[in-house]
Amino acid sequence: MQLYLIRHTRPAVAPGVCYGQADVDVAETFFEELRAVEAKIAGLAPAVSYSSPLSRCTRLASSLKLGETRHDARLMELDFGDWEMQMWDDIPREHLDHWGKTYTHIAPPGGETFADLHGRATEFVRELIERHRGHDVVVVTHAGVI
Repeated sequence: MQLYLIRHTRPAVAPGVCYGQADVDVAETFFEELRAVEAKIAGLAPAVSYSSPLSRCTRLASSLKLGETRHDARLMELDFGDWEMQMWDDIPREHLDHWGKTYTHIAPPGGETFADLHGRATEFVRELIERHRGHDVVVVTHAGVI
């Protein structure tokens, strides 16, 4: 199996905003970025494609015209919980520092740990290997998952 991982295009969110699983739209540069991705995967005819259900991924996946795309919540970005859509600068520094030192096993309030994200992404990839051995697969997802 050849697995092609594609990160969504730039989101329409202000710099400095924590937006993990928040369903933000794509930036106005979407079509320019789409053309760049299309050029990189020209000639690829995957057996199947998958996408995070968040719109910044589903829009790219559908625009790439790779056939039917299956959505899987395990491909979503890290859940930052109460920090979602907050300015990073507005989150108390001591909370960020503690999380930054222990993010693999400590979650933001109401969110998930990186170990949680790793577990769901690993489970997804294991299923891909079982289902699509010998075929090309495209996955449109987020930096945290990749």
